[in-house]
Amino acid sequence: VGGELCQFKVIVGEAQVSNAPMDVQIVMGNANMAVGFERTLRSFVRMGEWYFFVLSVQNNEVEVTMCKGGALLGGAESASLTGKGSFSGERIGAPFDSGIIIGNNFNGAIADVRGWNRSLTANEIMNVSQGGDVDGDRVFEYRLENGDGRNEVEGGSMRLVGTGGGEIIEGEKFIWGKMDGEEEKGDSWWGWKAEVKAIYCLDSAKGKENKTSIEKSMFGTANLAHDYALVRYANAISVTKNIATEEILRIRWEDISPLMEDLTRSIMLRELCQMEKKTMAEPEKYIKLVQARWKMVQMVNKLLNNCLSLVDLSKYTKAGTLAYELSKMRRLIFRGLKVPWWESALSATANRSDSMFEVKISRSRATKHIRNGLCDVSGRWSCFGQGFRQIHRLHPKKLRSSGQLYNTTFMGERAHDAGGPYRETFCEYATELMSLATPLFILAPNGRHAVGMNRDAWVPNPSSYTVAGSVAAEMYEFVGKIFGIVVRSKDYLNLTMPSIVWKKLCGEVIGLDDLEAIDVSFVKSMDSIRHIAKEGVTAETFEHIIFETFETLGSDDRKVELTKGGAQKDVTFENREEFCDLATKFRLGEFDKMLDSIVRGFSTVVPQRQLCLFTWEETEQMVVGSPTIDISLLRSATEYSGCSADDKHVKFFWQTLREFTDEEKTAFLRFTWSRTRLPLNKEQFPQRFKVQSCGLSPPDDYYPIAHTCFFSLELPRYSSLEICKEKLRYAVFNCQAIDGDDTDVGIAAAEMGWEDDD
Repeated sequence: VGGELCQFKVIVGEAQVSNAPMDVQIVMGNANMAVGFERTLRSFVRMGEWYFFVLSVQNNEVEVTMCKGGALLGGAESASLTGKGSFSGERIGAPFDSGIIIGNNFNGAIADVRGWNRSLTANEIMNVSQGGDVDGDRVFEYRLENGDGRNEVEGGSMRLVGTGGGEIIEGEKFIWGKMDGEEEKGDSWWGWKAEVKAIYCLDSAKGKENKTSIEKSMFGTANLAHDYALVRYANAISVTKNIATEEILRIRWEDISPLMEDLTRSIMLRELCQMEKKTMAEPEKYIKLVQARWKMVQMVNKLLNNCLSLVDLSKYTKAGTLAYELSKMRRLIFRGLKVPWWESALSATANRSDSMFEVKISRSRATKHIRNGLCDVSGRWSCFGQGFRQIHRLHPKKLRSSGQLYNTTFMGERAHDAGGPYRETFCEYATELMSLATPLFILAPNGRHAVGMNRDAWVPNPSSYTVAGSVAAEMYEFVGKIFGIVVRSKDYLNLTMPSIVWKKLCGEVIGLDDLEAIDVSFVKSMDSIRHIAKEGVTAETFEHIIFETFETLGSDDRKVELTKGGAQKDVTFENREEFCDLATKFRLGEFDKMLDSIVRGFSTVVPQRQLCLFTWEETEQMVVGSPTIDISLLRSATEYSGCSADDKHVKFFWQTLREFTDEEKTAFLRFTWSRTRLPLNKEQFPQRFKVQSCGLSPPDDYYPIAHTCFFSLELPRYSSLEICKEKLRYAVFNCQAIDGDDTDVGIAAAEMGWEDDD
């Protein structure tokens, strides 16, 4: 046996030892490795943190290095956490009869243990430390073998069960995992067993923190991903069933258990609902594990509910602070706890003045510029650029309002702004940002190459700073200000951007999965080069297969040197991992300059650091709302004038909307309200949708008339469903101009002139 054998991680649920060294014993078949660490649990091991043990065997001597916090330790600290011991026996052996105790000096709870049959990279260690996993390669996991894990019983233990990448096969005293394709016991058969004396006793635990950690350690093989799915479901059900936060903190799982369609949407939730655990009172009986996990999640949120307002969240980037720890567990916090606190922060920083400023936009100028194939690098011609020139230099305090910020004049259009033209400007901004009208965003590589997920997503353009005459940095800041404005006003933007953008706003760590979400080809290419030895490629054959230098293509298809002189440095079998690391590091950080500018602008309008408790999905929803137009929600916020919901032509109208495509529904909302997204719930509607009677006759000859400022629709009494569909579909796509106000203001705006094409 030579080289690195495996890695495994241990999370300590509760440590009760004062000054005893921590011993590690690993048994693999009849091969025994024993290593002792001369560091005490009190001085190093912390409750609830992940610790990695990296094993390597050379000349029958095993060396184990302890690592902490998702990163390999180095230098003196690493050396002090390295123990050496003997290795004896064969790599594969027969099942053994005797139980082996891990750490005779350890007296506490091991909450979870997993092992891999290869050395994990630093990125993989970081991934599993944050609740993820590594596909394949995992060869064992912890399972509770005897007892209920709560009370001390004779023979109570936890067993590590080998999976070996194949099916689980029961043995006499052991569980073996058979690798795919193997028929007889050979070098691919793995056996792992480890036991820890179960001494848990919830009633004797001191303090709520210990009770919480012990309950967490008891609740089976489910992991954080299952808990996250549980919280997501609770957040969704609290909205659909209008369950108050106080109730969700105490409600029984049986009262909100999901339907089959809910389980179909979430694989992790379905998996959790299928797990079982032994009951404490009657060990021969089993209960659904999801019930225990639900109680655990409720317990955590109850504790947070009492102290969240006392935490200084501005320190969330500083390791060791309570804010830092809370930001790492943001996915376990009910949204109902976070939103009221966030709304309070918005209110405390709001501008109380009712005064509005004026903004003039020439949509004809923007259209002419786009038709000529020009990109607005100077921020002067597009609607976004015109808004940028008039708004960006204002004091940020003027932008901190939940109402209408400015009066809009659409030059050359007869529009009097009572809300409709104002909301229309945000529709224009969003449309131009997701186009080539501005230099700020480009279609993600997945979209350009038609592969992977998020093919319609737009990412910041790394080339935007290189264009002559560009004011990209300031325009990105203005994008951030626009994001902040709509967070306050809830006039959501019709934008499609990937997680890498929203994570930057809320302070979540950006990882390889975010890169894969925008450029799956790059991630697969790096993985292929990194693990090319698995395909039988050697140092001798590598140069005949891979023809790369230390360069990589960015999201904008520019070639970038990864090191000085990288264009002349070949990628070899020996340096391939260095190349992959450098290329991945560059791609993960290539948007930093643009995103930092967006965050700067965003932070001037909203208290951005307070978002550290929100997930990137929740942050995205604050800016773009829900892309789905919920017709049932719209109908619940509708009132009628001169007609009723029971009228035949009104029923035709609602059936038409239900049968519209997503694109048609979005067009309808813009036609009637100058918005592309609905509020998230009925309470967030600033005004009700009004369906009004229309006296034009004959009704089948006329189109519906919309009043965007007042969110109302004059609906002719159409004689059939087909005519209603035809007239409404034509109107929403062809009658979007705001050009019907005969007021002095509207007439003055029209007299400013429409710029026709030359």
